[in-house]
Amino acid sequence: MRKGPIRCVRIPLHESFEEDMKRIKEEREKLIQEMSDKCMTASDFTHNTQSR
Repeated sequence: MRKGPIRCVRIPLHESFEEDMKRIKEEREKLIQEMSDKCMTASDFTHNTQSR
């Protein structure tokens, strides 16, 4: 069996954690922007049908 109690290991967050989260958020917003640029909105659809 195990000798001694089980230790709880709590690792403090490294300093770059905030920067990583900021970078991930920016990448996600960039992806969302690219997806929305590719998608047609209702106004695009009405504009395209009116120009015919």
